[in-house]
Amino acid sequence: MDLFGDTITTPAASTTRMPSLINAAYGFPEWWKAWPTNSRKVAKQQCLDKWARLECASSYSLILAHTEWMKTQDDWLRDNGRFVCAPLVYLNQQRWADWEPPAPTRPKHDVLAELKAHVGAKPSAETLERIARIKKGLPS
Repeated sequence: MDLFGDTITTPAASTTRMPSLINAAYGFPEWWKAWPTNSRKVAKQQCLDKWARLECASSYSLILAHTEWMKTQDDWLRDNGRFVCAPLVYLNQQRWADWEPPAPTRPKHDVLAELKAHVGAKPSAETLERIARIKKGLPS
């Protein structure tokens, strides 16, 4: 039985190989849970086997980050996820391999950073106005 309560088969292994099998599956339950639920989310055992064969555990955080990023892209959002590929296809094609995480974007005006940078100095008029709006419960 796996972490989700599903019955899955594992290859026969001696007790000396068991730790390596556990390590090979590292991150798979989290990735499987993060994968969008649709009619193509099938073949969990095959995906786990592929995960182990490709040694995805060593790239787990990259794969999970790429999956989360893909969930925000137009192709995966369009028509209620109609164009989300099957997880086994994703693993077979190693779609995360050439992906570079997008650089974090900084908001145009970070009030907290401005206040921290100017401890003891008077905040700008824009900052004071935003603080007043927040206190009144208005959108900033």
